[in-house]
Order: sequence, then structure tokens, then C-alpha cells
Amino acid sequence: VRHTWYVINLAVFAISCLDLVFTFVSSFLRARKRKRIYRELTHMTPDQKEIVRRNLPVWTMLDSFDVGLRLFSLLFCMYHNTTYPGPEMQNINGQMQPVEDFEKPVRAILELDWGNSNRTTEQKVDDFMNMVVGLNDKLGFEHQHRTYAVLVLLLFFIRVVVYMRVHPRIAVLYATILEMSADFFHFCILFITLFCVLAFLAMWSFGDKVADFGNFWTACYTQFRMLVGEFQMPIGENSGFEITFGFYTIVYFIVVFSLLLNFFLAIVVDSYSNVKDAIVHCKVENNVIWDVLATFSFPVLACIHGWPQRGTILQRLMRADIDQDFKNDEDTFDLPVRVEDMEKFGIITGKGRAALFFKHYHRVCTALAFDHEDKDSTLEHTTILRNQIALDGIRHAVLGEARLPRRGSVSPAKAKAQETKAFAEVTKQFKEVKSQLAKVQGNREQDLRELMEHFETHTNSMVSLASVTDDDGPEIISKYSQDDFGNAFSSSSPSSAVVGAAHTPSRSPHFRHQETSLSSRFRTDSEHQLAAASSDRVEAERLRNEAAADRDAMKRHLLQLSDELRKSRAQQSRLEELILQQLGGKSQGTPAVAVAAAVDSEADLEVEWVHELTKV
Repeated sequence: VRHTWYVINLAVFAISCLDLVFTFVSSFLRARKRKRIYRELTHMTPDQKEIVRRNLPVWTMLDSFDVGLRLFSLLFCMYHNTTYPGPEMQNINGQMQPVEDFEKPVRAILELDWGNSNRTTEQKVDDFMNMVVGLNDKLGFEHQHRTYAVLVLLLFFIRVVVYMRVHPRIAVLYATILEMSADFFHFCILFITLFCVLAFLAMWSFGDKVADFGNFWTACYTQFRMLVGEFQMPIGENSGFEITFGFYTIVYFIVVFSLLLNFFLAIVVDSYSNVKDAIVHCKVENNVIWDVLATFSFPVLACIHGWPQRGTILQRLMRADIDQDFKNDEDTFDLPVRVEDMEKFGIITGKGRAALFFKHYHRVCTALAFDHEDKDSTLEHTTILRNQIALDGIRHAVLGEARLPRRGSVSPAKAKAQETKAFAEVTKQFKEVKSQLAKVQGNREQDLRELMEHFETHTNSMVSLASVTDDDGPEIISKYSQDDFGNAFSSSSPSSAVVGAAHTPSRSPHFRHQETSLSSRFRTDSEHQLAAASSDRVEAERLRNEAAADRDAMKRHLLQLSDELRKSRAQQSRLEELILQQLGGKSQGTPAVAVAAAVDSEADLEVEWVHELTKV
């Protein structure tokens, strides 16, 4: 038994030494990594260096706690080995039994020979007192030893809670403590202040009458018992109501028991809710046992398939620019990574290895898939509904709009008759839809012809009116003046024509009067012609605007007709699929399928015709 205790103690000592070595080695590796970053990025600003130091610490508070805990554990192992090496096997009544270290002085005290006449009573009493003192010293050492052991166990308990942070599912306690640490610290200041004031008030007011409040520490302990529900109300002779004790009890119940205790519970619940929301939004976590198996299986698979280590893959992914936008890809959450990208950027060499890598991680963590959808709540009725929806989706994917057959056997003749009847109904529906579609298409063609005629009419009107330009007015005036003056001179005598052509001042009064009247008539007619040309230009501009508006309306109408033709074609496609489903995989030479193909070709020609009109 003692050898077993020694082996266990030695194992704990060795594990503590290894943990110390690992702590210092990990700190050395972090320091070397930070130094390598400083050497690669020599032009960093002080703020950037501070970011590196904050995100890559060489020594943390947790490392200090680990080192202190391991040193304390080593000291305790050495102390435990010297003071309590374990029970010793002794022969008692012919049997080998383990005997503890403190059992020897107890047995010596019990077996003291008080009837020995060779020793005096004083010597016997001295021997007894020495044995009792020795046993008391051993019990004192045992109590001290157990106190150290309890302290070590409490430190290891805290370390176990901290270790639980490695996985989101079991990090709830540690993460909740971190989340509530700031609020809990300020709550403790308020709670301790009020708690101590009430304890002193109880000790000062009725500590001489109630033993539970005799001194300050006893009052604090009594208040703690009251906090967990043990209210010690006076009974017996002292059961009457006292104003001081009643006032203290009411204040303590309202302030500490009702308010402060619920404040603490609210802080804990609120912090837990935040941690729970973070766990729900975490995409990569699974069951802790599954994740542990995946963690330890990855190195083996990496050696088999030739994958890089996790750290190398992570660094290459972070340095690769997948979308080639010269920006950090870690800020883009909807950017898919494909097998070709893994090979292109040198993350994993070979498409086969990259495909195996993706397959492994899709099996380990399905949330890494780009089209992954999160599951809803795990309530029983929600789970059943989700399963039924999945089965219904499979049914529609396989059978389309057709329903599942009812239970019971159906004869082949009856099944064939049902199939023929269904096919006839579908064919009839298809013909009706086709006739309606032909009627609609005829109406659309008539509308298109009317629109085209209207468009051509407006276009011809616009072209005819556009021939009247701003230079037509002077040409008409010149032509009109020439005609009028020519007619005027031709109606006069030859001598007057000669005199008028020579523009001599020796003109007759009759000629001057005729010239004046002709000039005034010419001016009047010229003004009328200019006013008419201006009104014609205004009318031409108005007709241009109307033609442009009609052209836009016709274009919108043509686009609407094109969309309706596409919808009609989609309806024909759905009817064709329904016919094929009713046929149950028959050959393409069926009459209904041939009719559907002919209608499909006609719809293609109509769509092309509408596109040509749109281009025009």
C-alpha cells in the first residue's frame, strides 16, 4: 500500500514538472514568433506594435497562475511524501492490515501498562502525557496537512474550470464568470458594505440578548445563514416582538434577501444569456466528444493524405486573396472557398488532397458548407414538422405534383385505365390552354399591327413637317417678291419698265403709287407667310413630341407583350412536364408530346418576332 502511495505521489510530481516545462516552452515560442513578426515587418508604427503585443502576449496572468500552482503542487508532494508516506502493513491478530501513522500512538496509549509495579505512578502519568502530547502534535500536523491539501484541491478546481474554456459547449461557466466579472465586482462593493453595516447594527442593538449576534463575525455568519433561508426568530420566553429586532429583520429581508440577492441572480442570468447567444451563433462547434475525436484524428489523416498542419493552413488562408480585390478576406463572410482556390493559392497542393480535405471538414463540421442552413429550435413538435417537410420535399422531387398512391393493391388493368383517363384529362386541359393561348396571341398580333400603323402615320407626318426649316421663310419671300414685281412690271408699259429698271428719280406719280401699293401688299403677304411658317414649326415640334411619346408607349407595350409570351411559354412548359409525369416515362413519340413540341416552336418564333419589333 505504501508503494502505491509513493507511485501516485511521484506521478503527480512528474506531471507538475512537465506542465512547468510546457508553460515555459510555449512562452518561449510566442516570444520567438513575435520577434519574427518584428523582423519581417520593420516599418510598423508604435500603435501597430502595441496591437502585436496585445494579440501575441509572451506571458499572461494565466501562465503566472499555472506556474504558481505547479510550484505549490511540487512543494505539497514533497511535504506529503515526508510527513505522510502512506499506511504501513502490520501483522495484527495473524493478518496483515494497513496501519495509519497516528494509530501507533493511540494504540500505545490504550496499551499503557498501568499495573506495572516497576514504574512509579508519576512515571506512568508522564508517559501517558507524553503520548497524548505526541498524538496531539501528530493530529496538528495532520490538520495542517489536510488544510494544504484542501488549498491545492481548490486551486486545481479553479484550474479545471479555466481548462473548460477549450470548447464552447463546456465553457459556459468560465465564459459566464468572465462576462459578469465587472458587474459582480461592483455588486460585491455594494453588498459587502450593506451586509457589514447591518451586522454591526445587529451586534450593537441586541447582541447582548441574542447569542447569534454576540460579536461581529458571529453576526456576519448568522446573516449568511439568514441569506440562505435560515431565519432564527426568537422563541420561548423571548418570542415577544421587539422594535429593534423587528426593524432589523424587516430591513434585512427587504434590502439583502429580496433586492440584493435578486440583483445577483439577474447579473448571473443576463451574463449567461449573452454567453448562450454567442454559443448559438458559433458555426463550428459540435458535440464535445465529436470535436475531441476530430481533433486527435486530424494529425493521423494529415500524415496519410499529405495535408499541412492546422497552423500552416490557417496562415495560408489568411494570406490568400480569394476574390482578388486586394482587401482582407477575413472581413467577408459570404466568400466561398473552393477546391480550385486551395490549389491555386498553394494552401494544399493537388486537387485530390484538397477535395479530401474539404470532405473531411464537411463531415466533421457541416456548418463550413457554403449553403449550410442553421437548424431551428429542438422542440419536439418542431423536429417532427421539419422531418415531415423533408419527406414531403423528397416526394415532390420524385413525383412532382402527383400524389403518393393510397395503400392497397391495384390491378394492372385498373391502373392502366386510371392512367389513360388522367392522360385524356391532361390532354384536354392542354388543348383548352392552347386555344386560349392562340386567341390571346391573335389579339396581341392585331394590337401590334395597329400600333405599327399608328407609328408609321405619325412618322410620315413628322418627316413631312420636318422638311419645313428655318431657312424656308426668306426663300418664300424672295420668290414671292420676284413674282409680284415681275407681274407688276410686265403689266406696265415698256417705257415705265425701263424707267423702273433704271431706278431713276424721274418716275411718274402713277408709277410711284403702283409701286407703293405693291410694296405694302408684299409686306403684308410676307408677314402672313412668316406667321404661317412659325405656326407650322410649332406644330411640327408638337407632332415630334407626340411621336416620341407614342414610340415609347409602343416600346413598353411590346415589352409587356414579350413578357406575357414568356409567361405563356412557361405555362406550356409546366403542362409538358405534367404530361410527361402522367405518361410515366413513355417515349418522346407520344402525340401530346409532339403537340407540345410544335407549340413550343411556335412560341419561339413569336418571341423572336416580338424581339425584332422591339429592335425596330
